[in-house]
Amino acid sequence: MEQRENVSTEAVAAIPNRGWRFWAPRVASAVVVPVVLLALIEGALRLFGVGFATDLTVPCTIKSQPAACYNLFFPAPFFPPGMIKTPQAYAIPAVKAPGTYRIFVLGESAAMGDPDPAYAFSRYLEVMLRESFPAMKFEVVNTGSVAINSHVLLPIAEGLAKQRPDLFIIYSGNNEVVGPYGPGTALTSGGMNLPVIRAGIFVRSTRIGQLLTRLGAQKREWGGMEMFLDKQVPASSPLMKPVYANFETNLRDTVDAARASGARVIVSTVATNLRDCAPFASMHREGLSADELRSWNALVEQGTEFESARAYADAFKAYQAAAKIDDQYAELEFRMAHALWAQGDYAGAKPHFSRARDLDTLRFRADSRINDINRAVASAAGAELVDAEEVLSNAKDNWNG
Repeated sequence: MEQRENVSTEAVAAIPNRGWRFWAPRVASAVVVPVVLLALIEGALRLFGVGFATDLTVPCTIKSQPAACYNLFFPAPFFPPGMIKTPQAYAIPAVKAPGTYRIFVLGESAAMGDPDPAYAFSRYLEVMLRESFPAMKFEVVNTGSVAINSHVLLPIAEGLAKQRPDLFIIYSGNNEVVGPYGPGTALTSGGMNLPVIRAGIFVRSTRIGQLLTRLGAQKREWGGMEMFLDKQVPASSPLMKPVYANFETNLRDTVDAARASGARVIVSTVATNLRDCAPFASMHREGLSADELRSWNALVEQGTEFESARAYADAFKAYQAAAKIDDQYAELEFRMAHALWAQGDYAGAKPHFSRARDLDTLRFRADSRINDINRAVASAAGAELVDAEEVLSNAKDNWNG
């Protein structure tokens, strides 16, 4: 009887081991076989020339000298077919001549100098450096591009880190909402989970992903800002929280990738035209009743009439009363700012101009939180900060004209 109990106990104890030996090969097969199969398909597609490489640069020859040229297919994982945006073409000499200081500028259209890159700040920088240090040779490569954001900047930095850089200048933040994978984008899905976004970028960079995209996506055309009219995102939206979190992580990783190359890194805040650029779109606060809206409209109309009569103090009072009903409407903040400006109260106008930008629901400009992240990451990640927003906003001629 005692022996039988011992046998039963041993048999029971052995069940988990037998179960693991039974299931382990099956689980491994379920994982390994699809991975091997996908790898074989990917290899076959590459072998037969299906798809294209999405590395940042491709080998090329410039004036009989080897170089790395911008790859026109690099943006493919971030844009729908037919809507790929590219920077000004650039080439980086493979051989870095002695005494050469190589600078890469990263960013969106503001860094690119759109609509005319000839007037980008990188051009001014290059001329100033050459005049100040005539004994040195400076290579200033502007990689800025329209419609991209921090999800694209990270692989750009990783690609450029291989090109023997001396300095990175990062000027970004305008397109975090409207650019690829932002909640207000018209370019990609608006998913906000960063690991999922990065996995999706990787898949779309493979030949299999390119083939599936080509089969499943309809070719679209770039339609400018009008494409985003139905993608407005108010400042109070819960979607803004992951926007800021993703920007902070991407920016930190971009700085890390740049610094790992041995280069210095400058992060700049983004300067925006507050005084002369009204909000692109405005939305009323949630829960505004019909009666409240009528009262709000009446007060704004009254304020407009006062402005037309140049009674700016009365206009401001009317707008202020309207703000007590709904203070989330970006255009109202802009009107309040101009009413104060017309009275010569430049210091009082400044926060209203800033808030008008921050409340803009077509979010094509870096808001206050984005610039705070630029400052914080520069400090924490070992980069140097150029606070362009602060410098320009405090310029005397900017505020008292």
